[in-house]
Amino acid sequence: MSFQTIINNYLYNIRKTQTEPNTSAELSLHRHLIDLLEETATFLGHDLTIIHEPQKISDIGKPDFIAQEGLLPVGYVEAEAFGLDLDALTGHAKTQNERFIKNLDNFILTNFVEFHLYTDNMIRAKAQLFNRAENERIQDTLSTTNAIETLLDRFFSARSGSLATPEALAKYLAKRTRELRVQIENVLHNQQSETYSMFEAFQKLLVSTLTPDDFADMYAQTLAYGLFTARCTLPNGTNFSRQTAAEILPRSNPFLRRLFHQVVSPDLDRDITWILDDIVNLLRNVPTKMLRTAFDIQTHLEDPTIHFYQTFLNEYDAERQVKRGVYYTRLPIISYIVRSVDILLKNKLKK
Repeated sequence: MSFQTIINNYLYNIRKTQTEPNTSAELSLHRHLIDLLEETATFLGHDLTIIHEPQKISDIGKPDFIAQEGLLPVGYVEAEAFGLDLDALTGHAKTQNERFIKNLDNFILTNFVEFHLYTDNMIRAKAQLFNRAENERIQDTLSTTNAIETLLDRFFSARSGSLATPEALAKYLAKRTRELRVQIENVLHNQQSETYSMFEAFQKLLVSTLTPDDFADMYAQTLAYGLFTARCTLPNGTNFSRQTAAEILPRSNPFLRRLFHQVVSPDLDRDITWILDDIVNLLRNVPTKMLRTAFDIQTHLEDPTIHFYQTFLNEYDAERQVKRGVYYTRLPIISYIVRSVDILLKNKLKK
């Protein structure tokens, strides 16, 4: 099957569905978009699966489609109403897609006939299957077909950007953690969810004044940074997953270990698992050499998970970093301060 045949079948099925009575203008076309994505991935030699979110769980939602390689996400697709002007979105559609573009590395926004590819918060390519003439007949051409093929191949081939420095890793991890925070805030509206039960437990046992927003922020940071901590303990990221992260977290942190039992639970809310898997995919691609050397590790006592947090928090929420006074102090300085205080206590105060 040629790519032109794939496109012809896609356009034919769209036209046919649009003539059927009692069909939803958007959802009824989803199955054709799935076929287009799956058949194109196969045609281009990409071993991917397209996961479809059949309905929005809430007003916040997650992307309609996830392109996965095995169990890990490669990219996301959001479909708006057929033919809608993608450059003039308003209301909820505008807010949601702006968030997707900002927080997801590899994202397609489409109205079924026009495709916008975004990576790293920037528009990288646009292509459309046809132009609407005055009689609105579809007039696809070889050039537009080639443009769609190139755009989709770029989408399917995309992987995380260069992660050669702690600053680059912090940027990509912070983006995903912000999206995770939004999804947790969304889940907390469901008082029957496991996440809401956890919020109530934290509020009852730890901080009575804890708000849903504060919990979402705390929980998102804990999960994201817990995954990073687990990844730092592995010699490479080949087999890294939520499951392995839960198994290898240090026993010296029993709170984090217990918390991560929820991360691998089949009952964990789906609005959370998809972005956690994206974080896992990111961390799988972090070069182990960078984890071992680029954090200025000078002695076996220094831990990248400690002093990387300042870099991460500055990307995730710079205002919060200043407010909390999160700044890493090197061990030689700490050692000097401790020795100086010890000398003062002994010589001046006779302690």
